[in-house]
Amino acid sequence: MKMGDFFRHPLAFHHIREQLGAQDWGVFVKNFCLEGSPVPLALSLMCGDGFHDVLMHQAGVFDHAIGIDDRPDLLATAQTRDALPVDYHCSSPLDAIMGTLEPGSVQLVYNFLSLGAIQDLDAVVRAASRLLDQDRGVFVYVGYCGSRYGDMDFKTHAIAKRIAKTMPLLSGEQGEGVVEGCVERIESFFDFENKTSEIIESTISHFFDSITVIDLGGTITPSLLVFALENYNFSDEKFISIALLLQVMELHLIKYKVIPSNMKVIIGKKPKGSLS
Repeated sequence: MKMGDFFRHPLAFHHIREQLGAQDWGVFVKNFCLEGSPVPLALSLMCGDGFHDVLMHQAGVFDHAIGIDDRPDLLATAQTRDALPVDYHCSSPLDAIMGTLEPGSVQLVYNFLSLGAIQDLDAVVRAASRLLDQDRGVFVYVGYCGSRYGDMDFKTHAIAKRIAKTMPLLSGEQGEGVVEGCVERIESFFDFENKTSEIIESTISHFFDSITVIDLGGTITPSLLVFALENYNFSDEKFISIALLLQVMELHLIKYKVIPSNMKVIIGKKPKGSLS
């Protein structure tokens, strides 16, 4: 299980329900970003294996969608998904946007987790903003942002380390070295995501007149759960109980500003289609 895999784990949806009041990401996008109205055409930017396209389709977000990605192994999985009204194209995002879609023809562009991996981000977001309908077009990005205050702060580090140290006790095993490795991995993840997050938010803000940013939690919990799965054998009931406990605790720590948010949703509306 990798860090990003937790984002699609059923337990992760508990985070979404508690913080956003939606059953899953598809429901959130439809009800909050689109005000309950499905769109005729959506663009799944760096669609990966199509997991989030399924959620969007099940929630009735779009009538039809186009998925683009330049990773053929992931795209091959997406193309095997049955009864999904999505046309998938293996291409770089910029080539696909510029070559296959007309300006103003799309009402929704969305990306989960992978926007920072796009090399020419500025050009891609600019092109996507021109694709969007000027009146109802919406750009949605969901991703990790590290610490909103820079590198992993002292309180977050101390809390993560304290939680991680309980893992050997809960499983009846010892593993101080593994605990230290887990906390170091969280630190490096914070640092990496923080560097890309500010760029992403600034880029989206440049091409849209209306920006909404929602701070979420989600980095400490998946890190510790990945750590637990890799190193200890939990029964299903114990694992679920620990996972939910960690999530509730993290949400409250973020709510009361004991630790900073480490995920965010960025919603861009009113695209500046004529911006050069």
